[in-house]
Amino acid sequence: MTDKKISQKDKELWDEFCDSLDDDAPILSEGQESFAQLLEEIEQRPVVNLKKKPPKSEEKKVDDEVKPALPAIKKKKSLPIIKSKEIDANTKKRLRRGKLQIDGILDLHGHDRYQAYDRLVSFIQMSQTRGSRVVLVITGKGLLSKDGVGVIKSKLPEWLHDAPLSDIVLDYTLARGKDGGGGAYYLLLRKKK
Repeated sequence: MTDKKISQKDKELWDEFCDSLDDDAPILSEGQESFAQLLEEIEQRPVVNLKKKPPKSEEKKVDDEVKPALPAIKKKKSLPIIKSKEIDANTKKRLRRGKLQIDGILDLHGHDRYQAYDRLVSFIQMSQTRGSRVVLVITGKGLLSKDGVGVIKSKLPEWLHDAPLSDIVLDYTLARGKDGGGGAYYLLLRKKK
C-alpha cells in the first residue's frame, strides 16, 4: 500500500463516514499522516465475531402444548426532529460532531425523573439567560435500570419537545464518545432576545 498524504476533502469525507457509525468509529486525527496509519490502528483493535452462532443442542424438545401468542409490541412513535430555519447546515453538522464549544454541563445522574426535569428546565433557562449557546446534558445510559433503558435518557427528547424547553432548545443530538456518548446530549440553545 502506498503511503499518500491525505487531502482535506478526504478527511471531511472520512469524518462524515465515521459520523454515520457508532461512537467507536475510528477518527482520522491530526497526528495521522495517512490511511495506512489509520488502518494499522484499526487492525490492532480486538476483533469481535458477531456472526458466530451458539452451538445447537443435540436434543430438540418437542412440546405438545400450544403456547399462546405473545401480545404485539407497540413501537414508540419517534418524536419529530426539531427543524428550525435559525440553524444553518454547518452549525448543525458541527453540533453533531461535537465541534462547538460547550458553555455548560448538567449531570443528571442520581436524580429521579421529577428532580431531573426540574433541574433540566432550570439549567436550560439559566444557561440561555447567561448567553450560552451549547450545553451538555449527561443523562447516563441507564444500564443499571431494571429494563436496561435509562428513564431520564428516554424522557429527555420528550421534555425538549414540550414547553417551556421547546421555545429555548433549537436542536439536540447524542454526544460524541469523548463527552459521554450514548449517555449524554448536546443541546443548541436559541439566543436570548
